[in-house]
Amino acid sequence: MPYWKGIFEIPQVPPGEYRLTIEPHASRPGQEGREFVDTMVDVTDHDLDLSLTVGPGASLTGHVVAEPSGAVTTPIGLRVTASKAHERFAAGLPIAAAVNGDWSFRMTGLSGSYEFFVSSDRPPPMLVATRVIIDGTSYLAAGGIALADGDHDVVVFVAPREAPKPTVDNTQTSSALVEQFKNEQGFGKQIDIAKAIVSKHDASDQGIPGAASDGRYRFERQIAADRYYAAHLLGDLRDPRGVALLVRLLDDPETQSIVPWSLGQIGDKRAIPPLIAALDADDPSKRVLVIYALEALHAKEAVPRLLTLVNDDRRSRFGALVTVSEAAKAAIAKLQ
Repeated sequence: MPYWKGIFEIPQVPPGEYRLTIEPHASRPGQEGREFVDTMVDVTDHDLDLSLTVGPGASLTGHVVAEPSGAVTTPIGLRVTASKAHERFAAGLPIAAAVNGDWSFRMTGLSGSYEFFVSSDRPPPMLVATRVIIDGTSYLAAGGIALADGDHDVVVFVAPREAPKPTVDNTQTSSALVEQFKNEQGFGKQIDIAKAIVSKHDASDQGIPGAASDGRYRFERQIAADRYYAAHLLGDLRDPRGVALLVRLLDDPETQSIVPWSLGQIGDKRAIPPLIAALDADDPSKRVLVIYALEALHAKEAVPRLLTLVNDDRRSRFGALVTVSEAAKAAIAKLQ
């Protein structure tokens, strides 16, 4: 509760450690001319008297240096970001500054300990800040650097980020990848393996000769079966992280008969718009499968599109051979 002459009171604060921030209304970290207080206070069962002075915090004037020299050829699109380090409480907003054409940048309004990052709006390359020199002292960029109030001279060193090492051996056969998928316990790794499986479109990509026509045929059929199996397993896992991968397979001839079911099993509403779009396919079997998935997802927003299919009397080629019209009418009755 603020009063005049800069006095304020916050009643009935439970004991504990708190971050206390005082700043102008509608101001933001890094805003030029902003004066503020950002400090930690330890509250006990007794009243706490504080004497606080607002100020501009720490200001950084610096430039970016690429190492090795020439690894980054232009400063255009570069951005330096300072983020609060080792936050125990709600993280404060990061402060970012664009790098000028002479590789310089300026930041204001910092208070506390920070980690430094460098990004580019024009990749490649992906960049990483390796070290920072502040007032002549060198620090690791991600080490948490305490900044005292006042002006500081800064040099931020950057280097191209190493490409992540592949987590899946894509040279394996699709059958070997499926076995790896079955034995893998972590869903993130399963997703990577599934991506490797579904990326194997035909035998020419596998580096395996197909001299005999019957041998090549069996091999291609195995790839198709493995891709289908991977899409089916993603539905069995029912994890929303599988949605993005499955949506891309809605038009894949090897998996499109199972993908709508898998999306319905996962139950993530993000699948609804691409499923509605998939109704544009002029294939009665695919339309029926997509309608079943939309019904499973309780997609009321699909009703207007389903109404346009009530006169499509073509039959699907599986199960009870229901027509598109029959599937659409049943779904509309359930969703309305």
